[in-house]
Amino acid sequence: MPKISAPTVREHHEAVKARLVEATERLLREGGVKALSAGAVAEEVGIARNSIYRYVDSVEDLKMLAIERHIPEWASAISRSVDESASPEEKLVQFARASLQQSVSSSHSWFMELMSSAHAPNKHAPRATQRFSHGISPRESAQHGVDGIHGQVDTFIADQWAALDVPHQAVWAAYTRNLVFESFKISDQGGTADEVGDALAAAIRGLVSAARSQKAAEVS
Repeated sequence: MPKISAPTVREHHEAVKARLVEATERLLREGGVKALSAGAVAEEVGIARNSIYRYVDSVEDLKMLAIERHIPEWASAISRSVDESASPEEKLVQFARASLQQSVSSSHSWFMELMSSAHAPNKHAPRATQRFSHGISPRESAQHGVDGIHGQVDTFIADQWAALDVPHQAVWAAYTRNLVFESFKISDQGGTADEVGDALAAAIRGLVSAARSQKAAEVS
């Protein structure tokens, strides 16, 4: 049995799990997803590779737990960048630029890489702030958080398109979402935040213009 370095076994378990998540985040920051493995995490923490599975079921659990820690911070940063008094079109642009800026931040690029690859939620996905029962697994809990933030992204985009009052809102919202998440990949391939951000803003404005033109054509 491993040496207990905390007052209780439970506290020891939680302390080691926290160290595993911190090690996972360090590896993701420094080398991305390719740098992450059970062996690498174990070496960072100073425990045997197989000991990891006393605390989590898999390395995938560690990735999800690392994401979960940063969801409130990420959501807050995006929210602060959107002017509630702005037009729906400007809100979409502000949101997209802020999301991109988070993706290229030295402290968040690894997070956005994982977020953009995590599966999108269904329309009834829970919010990231929802509490869960004690019986839920770490991966399920973290996945709820990821689904929640994806759901908030989708809801925000859908709300702005609804406010624009154009036909086929769901289609335009889907295009907008894809533009935002694809911009993360383009940035990862070498595009600067300003270059990609300007192109992203222009693309969103182009969508709004096209939607308004379509509305005018259908009305006439």
